[in-house]
Amino acid sequence: MNALGEYALPLAAYWVSTILPDDSSVLLGVRAVSCLVGALLLSGHLAVLRAIRARDDKTVIHFFPPKRDKRGRAIADADRDAADAVITTVRAYDSGVWWRGLATHALYALGLAATHVLFRATSPLIVAAATLPYAFVDSPLFVIYVAGKPAVGPALTRPFQPRAAVSLLTDARSVSQQWTELQAPGASR
Repeated sequence: MNALGEYALPLAAYWVSTILPDDSSVLLGVRAVSCLVGALLLSGHLAVLRAIRARDDKTVIHFFPPKRDKRGRAIADADRDAADAVITTVRAYDSGVWWRGLATHALYALGLAATHVLFRATSPLIVAAATLPYAFVDSPLFVIYVAGKPAVGPALTRPFQPRAAVSLLTDARSVSQQWTELQAPGASR
């Protein structure tokens, strides 16, 4: 996700939710739009699964899952044992990513719906209706199987890089680690 999807879209959706009147017809409309978006997302996920199964790519891929040492630093692939390697097909890998994506979207939507039911807030439904479709369309599986782009480049090469909403925190952590290593006794300057 880029800055639009991570920051601007949720803020704009929340702003829209604050200017809507607290009216029963508005609440019913927000619920209807939220249900429609959920149905469209489910059909989109099923379309991606159907495309994964139709392509039936049996190409074997080898990769190392991300692993860190005791101090939290990433371990280079060259320093790892061959027994740690994951060997799978593209179809199996993409199916696993599809299941994780569906579960993530479902849990996010259910959590926001529970917040709506418990606190009678419309803003969670509006934020979910705005951000979930964007996250789905921005996912590597949608780009590869529905948009038809080839699986090349850092964002679309398997294994897919994790897309965290806290990307700034992970960047800050790596800068902090570099600073700590630089300040360590005996570090080359």
